[in-house]
Order: sequence, then C-alpha cells, then structure tokens
Amino acid sequence: MPFPVRIYPTETIRAEPGRTYYFRVTPGRISRASEAEGRELVVDTKPVSNEPAQDVAR
Repeated sequence: MPFPVRIYPTETIRAEPGRTYYFRVTPGRISRASEAEGRELVVDTKPVSNEPAQDVAR
C-alpha cells in the first residue's frame, strides 16, 4: 500500500494595501473567492485576536 501524499496547494496573488482577500480551502486545494463570496463564507465567524484571553469572573 503506498504512503499517503500530502498536497500543500499555493495561490499567488498581487496584494493591494487595504484590500481583503478570501480563499476557499479544501483538502488538496485552495481557490480564491470573490469579495461577495468571501463575505458570505465568513458571516458567521468571529475575528481572532492576538490579545491574551481575559479572565472571566464566575
């Protein structure tokens, strides 16, 4: 039985300052999404912060 092969896809873009870029990532594939598709894909997500988590008093 052959060893499993991992594919690490890449996408090269010419980024512009101030723009947001969206990508759809599936096993073995990455594809750029339009701005409208991207906003729809992330509508139910929340931003990630680099700040330490705050302790919540219970």
